[in-house]
Amino acid sequence: MDNRPPAPIEIKPTNPLLYYNGRFDWRLPGAPSASYPGSEVVIRFRATTLSARMSTTRSDYVVVLVDGKPASTIALSKEPTLYVVARDLTPGEHTVVLFKRSEAAFGTESFYGLQMPAGSELLSSAPSRRNIEFIGDSITCGYGDEGAGPADPVSAANSNHFLSYAAVTARRLHADYVAVAVSGIRLTEPPGVEGIPTAYTRIHPDDQVPRWTFDTGPVPDVVVINLGTNDFRDGIMPESEWVDSYMRFLDFVRSKRPKAYIFLANGPIMEPSEKLEHLQGWDREVASRRRALGDTRISALDFEVQKASDGYGSDYHPSVKTHERMADQLVAAIRREVDW
Repeated sequence: MDNRPPAPIEIKPTNPLLYYNGRFDWRLPGAPSASYPGSEVVIRFRATTLSARMSTTRSDYVVVLVDGKPASTIALSKEPTLYVVARDLTPGEHTVVLFKRSEAAFGTESFYGLQMPAGSELLSSAPSRRNIEFIGDSITCGYGDEGAGPADPVSAANSNHFLSYAAVTARRLHADYVAVAVSGIRLTEPPGVEGIPTAYTRIHPDDQVPRWTFDTGPVPDVVVINLGTNDFRDGIMPESEWVDSYMRFLDFVRSKRPKAYIFLANGPIMEPSEKLEHLQGWDREVASRRRALGDTRISALDFEVQKASDGYGSDYHPSVKTHERMADQLVAAIRREVDW
């Protein structure tokens, strides 16, 4: 008589009941990978325990949400490792989300599948009816937002995209979202510099292939573009360079997101100055030109300049408190313009 316990159920990444939200690279079907922060795997199932096999190229962190609440944070290993992501659950239906909280600079995450006890059941997961796309730089990444202050070196451990204004906004509005965000990136592309117009077409921001085809995943209802801090870091460029670059980029974004409401956001790092006045004014000029051309679902949004009383993250980046204030502004703007 065989008294050995039943073998666990192995779930491959290609199982159609799994829901992938974000830009995933499927060249290796047994190990889809993602670089951008906020990429997630959504798992709905009936079981009391769930394990996931994952790895990273550098120092990724993954937030595990169980039934909508953060339950743990995993520092991924460079070797494929089976992690228990949920245990001692009550019998019945549950949802686990594996959320990449680290930006691409801290690694590319790979997902190799799931393991569940014998008798468990994997269920289908459906996307939200609302969807937002965030396009941005280190601010949107959540760069150093949990840092102890400006002098605290940025790291994967103190950079938590889950607490960024993008993630907070999406949760408050009960929306799915995708973030195409890279620290240090610019809108303008001087000779030899790859900016967001190039990264926006890629699955991994630093890799020329594979390209993102824009035919996967839901089309966003709202697009939030938050750029300019890096472009204006060394001074004020000619107005025509900023406006013309933005108009070209928006032509491409609009071709892929024809019905979305687009916000041209800026801030909150730049202190009140002539540079900030130019950035804000030129963003409004871009929005005005688009509307004059018939693209009426667009407007500029100036995030309030961060306050010392709210603290600073690494390298004077927004603190968690500042990100919450940014989410307050953005949620109000979306509700006003999109009627969510």
